Amino acid sequence: MKHIILLLLLTWSILAQEVGIPYVLNAPRSELSDAVFTANGTNFYTLKNYNQLLRWNFSPLKLIESNKLENRYWSQLLSSSNDRKILLLNKSGKRSITAYSVWDTYSQKIVDNHIIQNNSEGTSSLNYARSVYYVDNRILLLDVMGNMELWDVNTLKMIRYGKLSVNGYGCVITDAPFFTMLTKDKETFVILSTETIHFIDSTTLEPSKKLDFTAKKYYMSSDPYIIYTSSLSGDYKLDINVGEVEKIPDDWIYKHISSLEHIRAIKYNNSIQNESNNVSIQIRDGVVEFYKKYTDNKIAELYVFDNDEWLIVTPEGYFDCSPESRKYLYMKTSSGESVPIDDVTYNKFHKQINLKN
Repeated sequence: MKHIILLLLLTWSILAQEVGIPYVLNAPRSELSDAVFTANGTNFYTLKNYNQLLRWNFSPLKLIESNKLENRYWSQLLSSSNDRKILLLNKSGKRSITAYSVWDTYSQKIVDNHIIQNNSEGTSSLNYARSVYYVDNRILLLDVMGNMELWDVNTLKMIRYGKLSVNGYGCVITDAPFFTMLTKDKETFVILSTETIHFIDSTTLEPSKKLDFTAKKYYMSSDPYIIYTSSLSGDYKLDINVGEVEKIPDDWIYKHISSLEHIRAIKYNNSIQNESNNVSIQIRDGVVEFYKKYTDNKIAELYVFDNDEWLIVTPEGYFDCSPESRKYLYMKTSSGESVPIDDVTYNKFHKQINLKN
């Protein structure tokens, strides 16, 4: 009888262990203000506590180096088409002045400083950019007021200006759902909103085409340049590269919904979208979030702690972490209690995180 009771207790203790997947609980977070990919997508940078620059290997994810920045508190990062340069933005609080410095990724120090002249409205669109892209040695951006600007990366001077308009009037897009992309040849900047699709020449910032129709939702296929939309007048297929719209059967999207990704509208500061990785990156509540590009499909969260400790976890519970970060990982028991992960769970879910796959 005693053996039976011991066996039952052993069985119960096993069943009382993990019934879910590892997750992060009670983790203190460092102040992260921005994150950007390098031009080739092999690395990305995060700005921590406004004065610390962290460089990461993207896939597999790993912290490579940490550098303290002197003199200013930085609030925004911009990468450039040259992997050797990272641009640091300081919002001084004075609307007439925007300070930039150039961080050399090889020597790991600031090598140049600039003062940016603001536009005629008294603000620099670089401060309020929703979308930022790099075309050769130029920065192409769209701000919340519909201003489009082209900047020279080397001199940090604006070389072109354009204004997004609808029916001849300025277009304020502060709260409007929209997303942006470049055509494959990078010659056309495409802005898709719920009412209009704008095609803008990326060199002159002149409009080349405009399509007007009311879209309820946009969906992306396995080809990122083929977009499907459901509108009040039916379903359509949009070829971004050639700027053509084709009417398709009204039930086509419904029948193929399992193979499509709903496109996530941009309602926050849009960091660099790296084409080669097909991944977008953003900061939310002090956590670095990685998404499949343009979609709501979150693929991982990165937590950064003091002393450059870190932890990355996927929705499936797989994780990688620095030595001192395991203490923030928990699991649920069969009774619903949250407990620190045990060695069995650690060994099962701990692995290198390859975000490209």
